Amino acid sequence: MDKKQIKVSCEHSYKCNCKTECYGSGKDRSCSRTCSTCYSHSYDYDWIIVSSIETIKEESDKYSLGFYSIDIPRVDRQGIKEPSDWTKIRLKEPMTLAHKYTNHLKNNKFSLFSSKKETEYPQYKAYKIDYPEIYNHIKISNFINVNLKSLEIHQINTYLMEVNSEVGPGLQGNLILILSKDLGTDFADFVLSEWDGGNKNDIITFVNLDLESKINWVYIHCLAEYSIFEISLRNKLLDYKNPILSEKEVKELISNIKETAFESYKRKPMADFEKSK
Repeated sequence: MDKKQIKVSCEHSYKCNCKTECYGSGKDRSCSRTCSTCYSHSYDYDWIIVSSIETIKEESDKYSLGFYSIDIPRVDRQGIKEPSDWTKIRLKEPMTLAHKYTNHLKNNKFSLFSSKKETEYPQYKAYKIDYPEIYNHIKISNFINVNLKSLEIHQINTYLMEVNSEVGPGLQGNLILILSKDLGTDFADFVLSEWDGGNKNDIITFVNLDLESKINWVYIHCLAEYSIFEISLRNKLLDYKNPILSEKEVKELISNIKETAFESYKRKPMADFEKSK
């Protein structure tokens, strides 16, 4: 990741040097007004965060850098003053990028891969969780602590972002870990129904703990090419016998997910589902 201040053409135009010309006389007389375009400044500045992920040829590259970038909003019209949000971002920290795409699965509610269901889950309404959204321009909270009180969420999320900085470019995957305690297996159905199945590259791992803080069920939701990934990951996490009591154990779970993903995960291409649209 890098930070850049880039000089760009001024975006603040106005009409200037206007003149009116008239032709003819009487009923045949007509006039027209023409103006030039002037600019408030000779140039503007953009403040951007540059990722280490190369742009795809078909996609536009605003600054011709060859890498995806994020614009930080200016704090003055010309962009002379350095934005505090730009200043706060540290070099080499992990960043999250959002990409638009057409999800053909969500167009077909009858698809086996669609999670849009009619079932109601009144017992879980108190545990409703939102799909992770980007905040502070580059950060995201992909570790979701449903009802455990003793975990340091910030440090775990920072670690998960670091892991996703490898899983994203390497596997086109996005790890999301949802940790709960003493909830039924249909809690996963409830969340996936609320999220409409998530996004195409999500690897959503549900881990539930019993009253002794040990794992008692695991569910993995993803569009993997082969089911061996879900089976292997589920077995590996269920074999983890230590109580989940601290940041250390959660990071070990994340490491296990990453390791298994690089061993056997392959994302199913969205092109395979185009006939669903």
